Amino acid sequence: MRTVQAQGAADQHGGPVAAAPRLVGPAHADANGPPSQDDFRAKWARELHDGAVQETWYLTTQLSSLAESVPEGQEELRSEISRLAGVARRTYDDLRSTIKSLNEARRDTVDLTSVLADLTQWFCRVVGMQVQFDAPEGDARRVTVAADFGLEIRRLVQEALWNGWQHSMSEQATVRMRRSDGQLVIEVTDEGRGFERATSTERGNGLQNMRERAEALQGELEIAASAGNGTRVTLRIPLELASKGDEHDSANTGRR
Repeated sequence: MRTVQAQGAADQHGGPVAAAPRLVGPAHADANGPPSQDDFRAKWARELHDGAVQETWYLTTQLSSLAESVPEGQEELRSEISRLAGVARRTYDDLRSTIKSLNEARRDTVDLTSVLADLTQWFCRVVGMQVQFDAPEGDARRVTVAADFGLEIRRLVQEALWNGWQHSMSEQATVRMRRSDGQLVIEVTDEGRGFERATSTERGNGLQNMRERAEALQGELEIAASAGNGTRVTLRIPLELASKGDEHDSANTGRR
């Protein structure tokens, strides 16, 4: 098992492979038929790039310039404007990663190892959370899955990391991926303050979203947490489903 420590500061255009929406419609359409999923994704990628991405980048640069122009003696104001510029920048980076995901999802398959490695590196660069990624060595390291299947997993892992950062106040986390007893196992652990499941309300939507994603993957989700002891999120998916994710996704699309 090799441990990879993601490193680096935020760059101008960095970002990981991100999840694309699961759209209703046939996987392919002829010239006279209805738009395909790829058509929708291509259109959304263009609209985001030409609209929200450009505007968010403009907002980021203007806020950064404004922070620099604040007179001496108004450090609290400068700090608040800089904080808002950081929020705008993170939104910009997230939009760019979403555009990348929309384009990536037009492929048939993705390497899940690369998807999760990119995600952990993005958290280090953009969020500032130190995230390690553990995966097997050699040929066993590569796990090829259908694009939509892999990106659902990515969003689930991303939610688990965000919960650790925002709610548990954890500055460190680990993402582990392994094969065990015919299953693909992905585990996210953080070293934060944890939470009591019975009294947690602020995490409600995030936890529910993770459960729904696990259900869509026909997997099992386990969340182990207690106050003061961090959180462990474990996703288990039968290897047969993971390796045939494209067939699984096509079958689901056909039922819609």
